[in-house]
Amino acid sequence: MIASAMNSHSRGQGSGSPSVAYKVVDLVALLWLVFFLPAAEAQETIEAQKPRPPEVQIVKTAGSTVVLMSGVGPVDKNGELVAAGDFRGQFQQTWENVRRLAAGAGSQLGNIASITVYLKDDKLQAQFTELQREAFGAWNPVTTFAVASMLRTPGALLEIQAVAIIRERPTQRRN
Repeated sequence: MIASAMNSHSRGQGSGSPSVAYKVVDLVALLWLVFFLPAAEAQETIEAQKPRPPEVQIVKTAGSTVVLMSGVGPVDKNGELVAAGDFRGQFQQTWENVRRLAAGAGSQLGNIASITVYLKDDKLQAQFTELQREAFGAWNPVTTFAVASMLRTPGALLEIQAVAIIRERPTQRRN
């Protein structure tokens, strides 16, 4: 049920802008994945069917810290739009911001398990997918696309919501 609601929105059948209800669905889905799926010994990717690259269907984890990043867009340290009208430039700034936020939480891009990409125009999805391959290399997080008529930053062409999972290292006991 959650997946079908998310998938219908990502195909452009939603209202056109990310609503509070949609973000609640994302949060409920994430909480369900984190707390109710059976635990695994390590972070792993599970493929229920052969997805098209760079798609991954589900990631499960145990013994980890979950880092949630929302509203990440193409802005500089002062919150000003970068690369107005230039999708590649905005993508690069957005990923730099994701990297910076992840690093601040003790994570890195390779720990990102899921991203929701809000685009101003659905025609940007193919370009995003190509740039995503360059940014992630062999690792492909679960990715959902949605077209949004209004993003957080005026003039932005994309905005990202990301979930990173940091596997905790076991602590050693001293006797």
